[in-house]
Amino acid sequence: MAEASVASDASTAAVGKLIRYVGEFCYGYSGSLTINNVEQTMLESSTGNFLLFVNIQFGNLNHTGQDFLFQVYLNDLLVAGLPAKTDATQASTSMESGLSIIIPPFTTIKVTGQNKESSTAKDWTTNLTGRVYDA
Repeated sequence: MAEASVASDASTAAVGKLIRYVGEFCYGYSGSLTINNVEQTMLESSTGNFLLFVNIQFGNLNHTGQDFLFQVYLNDLLVAGLPAKTDATQASTSMESGLSIIIPPFTTIKVTGQNKESSTAKDWTTNLTGRVYDA
């Protein structure tokens, strides 16, 4: 997937699976996605000739009391996972800090989510924010 640059006169607010770049910063906001018991891609994008240092956070819109698993792949290699258990009022504490990841140049990053406890679909978001560094 190609990187999504943002023109200087464009609105920088957007959702989708791509990482967007504004100056030395990058971001990707999935928007609300319905996650069930099949692993689903929440964000997927490729980097160029630069390094990214990012934080990836997940948001639960339903507070379900179910177990979810979020995974990060770099060039189809699993590099990080975050299990999450939500209760009736809030997401687990591990969700608040998210995952910090260094993404090397010319790398495809994919972030996925899956309900590990039930086939019931629930709404989640994922946000990736970070800095761009010359390679």
